[in-house]
Amino acid sequence: MNSKENKELLFLKQKKFFASKKLGQNFLTNETIKKNIVDALKINNNENVIEIGPGLGAITKYILLRTQNLKIIEVDKRLVEFLKTNFKDLQIISSDVLKVDLNALGFDNYKIISNLPYSISAKVIFKILKESNFSVAVLMVQKEMADRITAKPNTKKYNNFTVLLSLTTNIEKLFDVSNTCFYPIPEVASTVIRMNRKAEFKMQYFDALEKFLFICFNQRRKTIVNNLRHQFDEQKIKSILDQMKINIQSRPQTISPQQYWEMFLKFYEI
Repeated sequence: MNSKENKELLFLKQKKFFASKKLGQNFLTNETIKKNIVDALKINNNENVIEIGPGLGAITKYILLRTQNLKIIEVDKRLVEFLKTNFKDLQIISSDVLKVDLNALGFDNYKIISNLPYSISAKVIFKILKESNFSVAVLMVQKEMADRITAKPNTKKYNNFTVLLSLTTNIEKLFDVSNTCFYPIPEVASTVIRMNRKAEFKMQYFDALEKFLFICFNQRRKTIVNNLRHQFDEQKIKSILDQMKINIQSRPQTISPQQYWEMFLKFYEI
């Protein structure tokens, strides 16, 4: 056994720990990448931070160098035991993040950081968008997911989720992470993204906007008119598109986020 291995990796080997495929467990082992992820959150003045899925505390230890106002959420009880032993004064919520009310954790405003399991990354991102008071989130996701949520109009990966994220946050890809930086080694590469919530977006519109975009992208191969007519009067649809100088033959993926926002305001007469 290599004496230079970190204690997290030693724990995995000594306990003959089997990573859960169901939970999408791949443990980050590269120390430089861990530090870079925490640096990307730009923690200042002991700010409030919530970490989702800390695993064995790979980046937890670096967060604690910046702030003591940290709360972590871990679903795997085997890992909770390790975390309690190694981070004695830290508040650990032993639960599935999808079942946790993030705003009930005692922080009025906070930042979020996570190496998200690939299988639930979209659900977690949607949850924190809709339900939390986060200001900034730094997340590691599957590279394909990062490409999709930052896609541009007129590309195959551009979709309703892309538009929703664009309208509610300023989102950027920071850097890719090789699969060799994890144990066990996943089959895919990862990307670290940063989302800054747009303060000007009024959350009272979130649900209606999300449903509207789902309607617009319901069938990508159909025109925007064909998709919208399931919900709105066709004459109104054509009138609004004409006002906006959008061709009625346009398909959903050709319309920009800002155009969708303007369209949403007109259809709902906001």
